[in-house]
Amino acid sequence: MLNKVRERLLYVDDGDLRDQPSQIYHENSKVGRAFATFTRDETQTERMIADLLSSVQGNRGRYPYCPSVPLAERTEGNGISLRCALAARRSHRQVRDRPLSFEAFSSMLRGATEVTGKADITRTVSVPARSYPSAGGLYPIQVYAVVRTVTGLESGCYYLDADSGHLHRLGDTPSGDSMVGTFLGDANAGVAPAIIVLTAVLNRSTIKYGERAYRYCQIEAGHLGQNILLTALAHDIGAYPVGGFVESDIEDMLGVDGVEEIAVHSILLSDTSTD
Repeated sequence: MLNKVRERLLYVDDGDLRDQPSQIYHENSKVGRAFATFTRDETQTERMIADLLSSVQGNRGRYPYCPSVPLAERTEGNGISLRCALAARRSHRQVRDRPLSFEAFSSMLRGATEVTGKADITRTVSVPARSYPSAGGLYPIQVYAVVRTVTGLESGCYYLDADSGHLHRLGDTPSGDSMVGTFLGDANAGVAPAIIVLTAVLNRSTIKYGERAYRYCQIEAGHLGQNILLTALAHDIGAYPVGGFVESDIEDMLGVDGVEEIAVHSILLSDTSTD
């Protein structure tokens, strides 16, 4: 039976499946009963969470000296309902060399990431709430934009400070040929007017969840990615998620170390307003 399973898995070698890194990680990041018992002590939990939130606040507003641009105000876009957006969502791979509207681009980012209120984590601790969930309210996932052609916005690599609604310019956009290489030969990466990159600041989550944090970061990236896909659709922006890219290229591009902050997801954008 095991040999038949191996035959169907492209990336599995002749070694035992139990020796694969993914299986080892899966086993070592499971939650045990000891963790559940620990979290039942409400007073201790509140104190721990307060300390955790305090420790990660210093990572907010990380680029105060970089030139910043405020996002345009959010609009309703084309008025599509959530039900219709879910039914119409498709990966838009016909990327055209045509600029995005800054207003639509801004509204998409605001709608996908902005603070929508406060969430009570315990009786005494609350955190800013967004339109997507995050384990423990720690929000380790960060949003970057590699901009080539967005009207009214200088091309470059940007960090999105979702709390303030500002884009911080970190550096220049790589050439189209370089982007194609980074995305493993995908020609769309060379002409896409903008590419969203999601990274994970691991210590924001590992400080509470240990090895299990990597799972939660991937889950959060999925939640946020779906937000971006749906809000893009509502603003006539074509989008498709891409998981195949050279991580070290992306991380060098954004100026992150690839250890404490790692690239986890990307979404290519294109204009569909006149399709």
